Amino acid sequence: MGFGVAAASAAILGHLGVAAAGYLLLGLATLLLARFGYKLARRVFTVDLLMAIVGFVGFFHGIVFEASIVYILYAIAELSEAYVERLARRRISMLEKLLPERVLVSRGGAVEEVELSAVRPGDVVVVRPGEVVPVDGAALDRGVVDTRLVTGEHEKRAVEPGDSVESGYINAGSSPLRVRALKPAAQSLLAVLVRTAEEVLERKTRVQRLLERIAPHYTAVVLALFAALFIAVGPYKSLAVLLAGCPSAFIVVSSFTTVYSVSRLAGRSILVKGGPVLEALSRCRVVVLDKTGTLTLGELRVTRVVPHGIDSETLLALACTAAKASRHPASRALAAYCRSAPQQAREVPGRGVVARVNGREVVIGSRSFVASAVGREPPASCGEGKEVHVAIDGRYAGAICMEEVMVEGVRAVVDELRRMGLKIVISSGDKRDAVSSVAAKLGVSEYYYEMKPHEKLELVRRLRERYRSPVAMVGDGVNDVEALAEADVGIAVGSIDVVAEVADAVLTNGVQDLPVLMRTSRRFASALVASFAVAAAVKVVAIAGGLAGAMPLWLVAALGDDGSTMLGVLASAATLAAPYYRVR
Repeated sequence: MGFGVAAASAAILGHLGVAAAGYLLLGLATLLLARFGYKLARRVFTVDLLMAIVGFVGFFHGIVFEASIVYILYAIAELSEAYVERLARRRISMLEKLLPERVLVSRGGAVEEVELSAVRPGDVVVVRPGEVVPVDGAALDRGVVDTRLVTGEHEKRAVEPGDSVESGYINAGSSPLRVRALKPAAQSLLAVLVRTAEEVLERKTRVQRLLERIAPHYTAVVLALFAALFIAVGPYKSLAVLLAGCPSAFIVVSSFTTVYSVSRLAGRSILVKGGPVLEALSRCRVVVLDKTGTLTLGELRVTRVVPHGIDSETLLALACTAAKASRHPASRALAAYCRSAPQQAREVPGRGVVARVNGREVVIGSRSFVASAVGREPPASCGEGKEVHVAIDGRYAGAICMEEVMVEGVRAVVDELRRMGLKIVISSGDKRDAVSSVAAKLGVSEYYYEMKPHEKLELVRRLRERYRSPVAMVGDGVNDVEALAEADVGIAVGSIDVVAEVADAVLTNGVQDLPVLMRTSRRFASALVASFAVAAAVKVVAIAGGLAGAMPLWLVAALGDDGSTMLGVLASAATLAAPYYRVR
């Protein structure tokens, strides 16, 4: 932004009466005209061109200081835009952290470390406990994987030799897991997720202010009017059009509205990456909500006990003691109901537990797991909720029903969004029963389940086309990254680094603040319209006064530029002054 430094120097020197400042500004204006001259050949008018003409004509008529101030304000706006663009580029680089740079490969009986890009179909990749599976393939060992990066759900899954394993799964077992690669690393799920998100973000990276969209038309009108009046009334009076028509007022009030709105939201721990995000969000009429981690806490609680030939208290006491041997989310929720531990226990990861409790054999787990212990299929007892079946001493003893713990106040949040005229859609990688149960409690009629990351991305595109509206996506996990990037506005819940970087806005305190963000975006759009309208009206008055000879040029410049700026800022502040609140 060298022209901004030059303009600041010219303003200071001009104010001090140093003649060299005028020549500096003239040289700057001439360079700007030469730089953007090629756009004139393509009949593209830019704000930069208008600013250059203002500087040149301002110097020619001795209004060096005012023209320099106009340049300084414009340079500040350009620097702000460049900063936001750098943030967007950083969002793209953060995605690369999802993929390991080097992996362990077993070849010829030896394990060696190689570049991920060197892995080929048929190679055996060794994934240590806690590491991410880097390629799509088939498991060669028994193990346990955590699929939350892919599905968004925290349930672990047992894998047997030959089972399909996707990149993005995490080895949740206590020993290394060998995976035979079936695809090159570049074609595996996690790589495709990262690459797709990067491509989408590239399309969104270029920040486009509202002023930029109207600039070619605005500039063309101002220049045409100046040219016509130059012939009709002469150079002195016609200069009023350029001085008052300079768009710096719109730039400043736009920047003020953005800074005010973003800073107020930041004070509530709502982080927004620039004014264009608020502008886009104000036009969204569809909001897609992830389930686990956004609407629910990813935790379970017992809702009721369904005994079969045993009393409820005994069933719950034996089951919760056996559950102490497992780290499965359902087991952890169940184990909270007692303090005792089993005498001995054996867990079958992802399926259930066989334990010895007070001399009795207790089997807890999925319906199929308990069925193998009692020789028959247990009845479905919990409707759409999650259920843990129990067998005691070889006989079926009943089921314990569970449901996900909802985020506090989430029903009020959804109701408030609905009152704002927004279409609410739930998208989740969880099973149908779990998703439909949450949707029913929130009164949401449109929901999607068992969705992979790329399916969420496609959902955003379909909803945008179906409802003919920009779409906002709200999510908390890596499995939401593609959809967050594709959405017109991606909103992250929580502070997972890569998710927060990819998103356009971050709700640090949870989805409860989503209505505040939505209302602020609409207030932001209203403030822009109000401030632009006031600034434009003042400019019209200044131009009319200059053309009529009722105002000297210095007053035209002061009222049309500084005056319109101040009144525009006041209009913006008044519009933004409505109280903020949080839905409880």
